[in-house]
Amino acid sequence: TQTFPLRCYTIIINSGTVSEGNDFGNFQDGSIHGLKYDDLNGNGVQDTGEPPIAGWTIRITGFDQHTGPVDRTEQTMQDGMYWFTELSPGQYRVCEVQQQGWTQTQPPQDGCYDITVTSGSQSFGNDFGNLQHAADLSITKSVSPIEARVGEFVVYTVHVKNNGPFAAMNVV
Repeated sequence: TQTFPLRCYTIIINSGTVSEGNDFGNFQDGSIHGLKYDDLNGNGVQDTGEPPIAGWTIRITGFDQHTGPVDRTEQTMQDGMYWFTELSPGQYRVCEVQQQGWTQTQPPQDGCYDITVTSGSQSFGNDFGNLQHAADLSITKSVSPIEARVGEFVVYTVHVKNNGPFAAMNVV
């Protein structure tokens, strides 16, 4: 992408003269890449057997030195990858959009990546891990009376207990 001059120079050269300062500035677009995965053990590292997550929204914000403010989103692909391409040099922040029922495990601290893109640069390894909340439910059933004669009803009682550590949602 050409950054300077905005279009072109009009130069009139006469015999024996020199035209100086007719410079052109160009840059190559940069890109930011990463992976979204299910951190089954919650350790903040993608271990063997921890699957990618498709369809998760990743957001990039910042300021590119060529066009100004940036605020875009991408959905992770089937392989969990996301790609922000055609980025002009500038400062960017990449974060995942949080979803209910999940806890982010990677990256640590504030859960985002702050990335400087320079001409032609590619930033890889900007990965996001999440642990899905799972309730530990126990179910017990009892019946009364234990024996039923012809035409009699029995009553079943079902007790569901959440042993933690997360809230059980939509228990039906």
